Amino acid sequence: MRVNDTSEYYRSGEPSLFYEITISQCLSHIESPYTETLFSKKTFGYIVSEFLKSRILPPKIVVECGGGYGSLMKDFLKHFVPDKVFMVDISGRLLNIQRESLKNFKNVEFVNANIFDFLADFGENIDIFICNEVMGDLETITDIKKSNFKNIYSVDLSYLPEIFNFNSGAVKLLEFLNGKVSAAFLSEHSSTYAIPEKFKDILEDEKKDFSPRRIELKGHAEYTVNFQMLAEIAEKMGFNVYREHFLDFLPLKKDKLVEFVLSSKSHQTELHEIIFEFYNHVKEYEFLFLQR
Repeated sequence: MRVNDTSEYYRSGEPSLFYEITISQCLSHIESPYTETLFSKKTFGYIVSEFLKSRILPPKIVVECGGGYGSLMKDFLKHFVPDKVFMVDISGRLLNIQRESLKNFKNVEFVNANIFDFLADFGENIDIFICNEVMGDLETITDIKKSNFKNIYSVDLSYLPEIFNFNSGAVKLLEFLNGKVSAAFLSEHSSTYAIPEKFKDILEDEKKDFSPRRIELKGHAEYTVNFQMLAEIAEKMGFNVYREHFLDFLPLKKDKLVEFVLSSKSHQTELHEIIFEFYNHVKEYEFLFLQR
C-alpha cells in the first residue's frame, strides 16, 4: 500500500490549472470556445448556482474548498448574497488569484489552510459547502487488498477488484462535513460513472474497472473518485443524496456535428478538437449533492 497526497505540491511551487483540464476553467467565461458545446452559453459557476438555487434556501455561511481561480464563486455570488464566504485553500498562490477574482465582493474571507484543520476549528453551521474538482487531490491509499480493508461503514465492495485504490481523503471529508453542513456540492472525476443512455452511441466507456485510477499531472498525480462508495457512506450518515453525471448536468448539445466528431474522432478543425476533448473529459465526471 502507498499513499498519494498532493498537499505538498500545492503548498510549494507554482500550481496552475493550465497543466490540466478543469470543467470550471473551460466554462469560466461566456466567450470561452468551450461554451460552443452548450445549447445556451453559460458559465460553469452559473450552471452550478442555478442548480443550487432550486434546492437550497439563501445561505448565510458558505465555504468553498480549493476554489481554483475563483470563477465558480464569482458566479455563485451573482445568485446569492450570503453573510460570509470562506475561500479555503492550501495554495497561497491560488488564494491570491481568488482574492483578485473576487475583489469586488466584500463578504469574502480568504483562508490559507488545510480544509480538515479549517473544518475542525470552525464552530458555525455551514449552509452550503462546495468542493469542485478537488477531491481527487485528497489522500488516496493505493493497492489495498479487500481482506485487509477496514470496512467500517459496511459498504458494498463486490464491484471492486480484489486489489483496489481507496479515496481515504474524500471519505474523511464526508466525516468532517457530517454534523457541520446543511448542504454540499461535491464533484470530481469518477471511477464509477456510467455514460448516460443519450451519449452511449457516440462515447466510449474506457475504464477498466471501478477502482479509482491514477491521473498523472505536472508535478503531482491525482486519483478518480469512487462516487458509488461516497454516496453509500453519505446515506449511512443520514444525508439525502442526489447523484448526477455531468453529461446530464451540463446543457450539452447532441447535434449532427457533435455526433460526427465523436463518432469519427475528427480533429479537422479547432472546434472539432474542442468538442472531442471536452466531451471525452466530461464523460468521466459526476457530482453529489448532499442535504440534511
